[in-house]
Amino acid sequence: MARFPIFLLLLSFAFSGCETEQQSSVPVAPADTSNEALARTLDALAQRDSDALLSTVSGGSKAQEFFASVIDSFEAIDSFREKFVDVYGDEAWTAFQAPLPEDQKRPDMNLTMPDLEQIRRDSSEWEADDKNGGVFDALPRIPLPFKQIEGGWVVDGARVFPDEETLIGFTETQKKLTEFIESYIKAIGHKGISSEDIDYQMGKDLMIVLMGGEFKVSGESPNPDRFKIDEL
Repeated sequence: MARFPIFLLLLSFAFSGCETEQQSSVPVAPADTSNEALARTLDALAQRDSDALLSTVSGGSKAQEFFASVIDSFEAIDSFREKFVDVYGDEAWTAFQAPLPEDQKRPDMNLTMPDLEQIRRDSSEWEADDKNGGVFDALPRIPLPFKQIEGGWVVDGARVFPDEETLIGFTETQKKLTEFIESYIKAIGHKGISSEDIDYQMGKDLMIVLMGGEFKVSGESPNPDRFKIDEL
């Protein structure tokens, strides 16, 4: 069965602009250059600094709320990984993240995180220009559009999604995924639950969260529950 990386929902980014500039929740502080704006954005993501990230994002409070939800997801994954490794060890975490063999068809989870330090090093000379259209696309599944406004360069939050309805929907889904990860932290180390059980059950349950249900054969799931998170 397919794996479900946490940023699965971000694969549908479309750069067309959802609306005109609105008031932001966090004051926008433009950078002198597009490269500086990118560097500040990557550093804020790496440091899980929501205010620093939002200060680079134009497009109004709803655009900033989406980027804040990304930071929340990063923090949830950090907390999950820290407890998982503390309880089950580094090898178990590597196995949790590893793809299943092709002949194994069962639910499987993945919490892939971008290597922000490497991306930061690789982007040291990046600048917005006509060739790239101002879009930095080296961050996996999160292409970032930049623009120049009065005072300098910012992330063009209004150009990330085609319309406000889509923006709100993606934010809500991102929040739902964050809550999903946080809910599974209590399963780590629970009596009778192994690291592989968590990998399996999270993969199964995330499909239900994202798709609204699961595939069944004659009314029965081909992948029986190993535990129920709501019963722990």
